Amino acid sequence: PLPQLAITVDNEGYLVAKAPFNEAVGPSFWGRDSQ
Repeated sequence: PLPQLAITVDNEGYLVAKAPFNEAVGPSFWGRDSQ
């Protein structure tokens, strides 16, 4: 599954992150074994 980023709308109407990503962002195959 893709990393989830919780977002909200600030007082000026902009989308902003409520918290950082809950896991690393990028290709997941870098951390997998080749077999």
